[in-house]
Amino acid sequence: MIFCGDIAIPFVDGVHFINVPEDLCQKDWFGNLEGSLVDDHYAQNHDLQNRRIVFNSFEALQDLKTKINFKAFGIANNHIKDAAEIFQTQKNLEKLNIRYVGAGLNFETASKPILITSDEVEYAVVAFGWDFIKCIYASESEEGVNPYTKKNVIRQAKELCERFPNKRLIAFLHWNYELELYPQPLDREIAHKLIDFGFYSVLGCHAHRVQPIEIYRNRPIIYGLGNFAFRQGTYMKGKLSFPQFSYEELAVEITAEGKFIIHVFEYNPAYHTVTYKTAMPGIAKSCLNDLTAAEYKKFFTKKRVQRKALPIMDYEDSYLGYNLKKAWVKSRGKLIDCLVGNKKLFGILKKIVAKVYDRH
Repeated sequence: MIFCGDIAIPFVDGVHFINVPEDLCQKDWFGNLEGSLVDDHYAQNHDLQNRRIVFNSFEALQDLKTKINFKAFGIANNHIKDAAEIFQTQKNLEKLNIRYVGAGLNFETASKPILITSDEVEYAVVAFGWDFIKCIYASESEEGVNPYTKKNVIRQAKELCERFPNKRLIAFLHWNYELELYPQPLDREIAHKLIDFGFYSVLGCHAHRVQPIEIYRNRPIIYGLGNFAFRQGTYMKGKLSFPQFSYEELAVEITAEGKFIIHVFEYNPAYHTVTYKTAMPGIAKSCLNDLTAAEYKKFFTKKRVQRKALPIMDYEDSYLGYNLKKAWVKSRGKLIDCLVGNKKLFGILKKIVAKVYDRH
């Protein structure tokens, strides 16, 4: 089975694939559906490309499925409600005979795993999304995503390991800040806990860049798969695009024998192509291996990319501390939205706040 990153295609032929081996395309795939799934007629009539949203076209996804055998999508992300309610996206996926996990009409349905059999091997996949990055959490009566909170993830992980002791458990998480290179200390500790409980692998998305891979107790944690089929320069009046380091993309294949193969792709924004580059059997150790939690926090504090007054998230944060950080991130986001129209003032304030915060 193969797992890949973010998919956002606004119309048919929005992204073209080059040199992808046919036998690879025919395997069973799972990816992150970044945004609501709507039909072309709705997208065009509502001028969705000019709004500050991300979505997928039904016709484009239908076409994608003829090229790559997508069996299921994770839908626990911050754009899943951008253009339609979750139940509408789910209905459209059902029409395509594609399964989904990570969001639902309420918490009960959002937290349910999906069971997939691939190459006669049984997988149980569960997905979570983080509210710091504007994922909307499901509640007992409201639709949303499966909450990425320490308490919820740990509780569900324990239950799933007890329910499915003979299945390969996969956690698929939408976490961290955009464009960050390294996992938050919170994310790393939660990933370790999942492996400790018995998960086969932990896979992450949202940063829109490839992040380091860590081998923990002989199991791979892939913190960021990067994008996969995400058309740049089209959404949000053509303004949504990513830096050059985001052009590298990964897909991880888990073979029936339990081996991990990393498939490397490259995106070309000029032609909107995704080109297959190479396969890397096995996974080499990264700079994250063998660091204790305390050592990693020091490493992350020094090396992290996304500063700009964004707080470091730690596994040991108290309930109050966590929520204070969340309130700050939310307020920061509103402030940015208010100032984004005045680029000069916004640039000055961003430098001042980042300089003050990064001293602490």
